[in-house]
Amino acid sequence: METKLGKQELIKIGGGISGILHPFNIYLAEPHKGLEQKLIICNIDLSQLCIIKVFIDSAGHYSPPEVLQNDVNYAPIWSNEKNILFPIEIASSSNQKSSSYKKQESDTAAIVQEQ
Repeated sequence: METKLGKQELIKIGGGISGILHPFNIYLAEPHKGLEQKLIICNIDLSQLCIIKVFIDSAGHYSPPEVLQNDVNYAPIWSNEKNILFPIEIASSSNQKSSSYKKQESDTAAIVQEQ
């Protein structure tokens, strides 16, 4: 990797850490750093489950689909924007459209007219 990308400073071998965190961002088991593999274990106080469930309600209040949705709007935003559903390939000449772009543009027009 170093021959292709050069020397890497951000991520080094053994640069990650492993630890066990409480939902309130407190370490229950301190992080392990280094090259060797290590099993990290800790005791969990199950009496704190009720307190945590008040703050983290992943199966209740926040789980219905009407609360969180992921929608994509493909409609044009600007008046001069075309409704193209496919990536645009640019020809080698900066002023000329490629043939695949023209085909995609006509296919898209057919799709839009069908709707």
